[in-house]
Amino acid sequence: YGMSKKNKYDELANFIVQLVGGKENIQYVTHCVTRLRINVNDTTKVDTKKIEEIEGCLGVQWSGNQLQIIIGQAVADAYKRVVEVNNLQDTGSSQKPSNNEKKNPVIAILDIVAGCITPVIPGLIAGGFFQILVLLTTMAGLISEGSSIHTVLTFVGNTPFYFLPVFIGGYTAKKLGGNQTMGMIVGAMFLHPDFISGLAEGPLSIFGLPIHNASYGSSIFPALLSVSLMVPIEKFIAKHSPDSLRSILEPFITLLIIMPIALCVTGPLGDVLGTYISSAIMWLYNTIGFLGVAVVACLWPLLVMTGMHHALVPYILNSFATLGFEGICETAMIISNIDQGAACLAVALKTKDKTLKSTAFGCSITAMVGGVTEPGFYGVTFPLKTPLYCAMAGSFMGASIAAIGKTCAYSVAGSTGLLGGLPIYIAGGMSNLLWMVAGVLIGIILTFVLTYIFYKEDVKEI
Repeated sequence: YGMSKKNKYDELANFIVQLVGGKENIQYVTHCVTRLRINVNDTTKVDTKKIEEIEGCLGVQWSGNQLQIIIGQAVADAYKRVVEVNNLQDTGSSQKPSNNEKKNPVIAILDIVAGCITPVIPGLIAGGFFQILVLLTTMAGLISEGSSIHTVLTFVGNTPFYFLPVFIGGYTAKKLGGNQTMGMIVGAMFLHPDFISGLAEGPLSIFGLPIHNASYGSSIFPALLSVSLMVPIEKFIAKHSPDSLRSILEPFITLLIIMPIALCVTGPLGDVLGTYISSAIMWLYNTIGFLGVAVVACLWPLLVMTGMHHALVPYILNSFATLGFEGICETAMIISNIDQGAACLAVALKTKDKTLKSTAFGCSITAMVGGVTEPGFYGVTFPLKTPLYCAMAGSFMGASIAAIGKTCAYSVAGSTGLLGGLPIYIAGGMSNLLWMVAGVLIGIILTFVLTYIFYKEDVKEI
């Protein structure tokens, strides 16, 4: 299953589809930063051993009925070839979950969360770094507050966050097999200027039901809950509408039904849920101090491996929306990812195996600079075990130091490595940044030293 350099993505696409049981076994295909994600109908038809033999495949794992193929940073190109060569662009948009997925509600919920939030993250990263750009240029005296360029850069940076309900609504509808435009409309309802001004001027109601007064800009849960309920309503109406009237009845009646539910029930419920989740986690953070951040950093590689890190994404984004900062997951994630690179670097310098040395050195740069750990995790630390344990120990200590200084991130990281991770701590002041730098350095040094000492090539790894 080797690939020629000239047509490597064409061959990769053809081999993957063949080895997952053919096109008919694929529900839909998507990808994250480094993984090609394929939801299948029958897992027994997938030949994971042969997939792992394909050149360029760094590993394979399952998350429910979703096959996750570790490709690396070029995964977007591989994904593009898969959907183009096999005409998979629209598959899965109306597919029902398999029986296996129905028996795993936790996996199904995580899958929905990942599907509706992951596509939004690049926009949030762009917005966050616009905010960092405004902060740095203002501090340097290059632009002044109130100037035209300051105003423009500020509102452009805030746009992805403010209109987050629209994006979440659209992608939630798409993930659940509903009409994406209808999902966007539901999210946009919460942000309409007349709705906002009406709430400010006095109480609003619809059909005699009071509408909760809340600010929905930058929120996640109101749109996610509302659209999750909208989709089955939409499907029910579509199923029972005459074909000649369906194009009119389906969108109109769906919106008519979901409107009072969203404004009076799911919207307020999502607002309260988001507020209390952020408050509860910050209470836990303030109560147990550095220990919580240290434990998350230590276990982060395992959370990513099992897909459980997706459960934390709504909290992370909601924390930025409600509090303006996040003090646990971003710090833990960045330190953990950098330490995976430090462990790979130690292996690269100690091993005498030329292939492993080259692989580990490349993975160390990818993880430490770019924050992409899958190549290093699946290609080096996880198979060798000892470097993984050393990285987890180093991350525990590094995150402890950062958390003692109560360092907090003030934006979504562009990449969870040195280049993209550290700038998001600048807005909290020099002390905030220095505590994070200290945590990162302690983690790197301890991980490197432990790995270099305890990794032995002549001893079988346990």
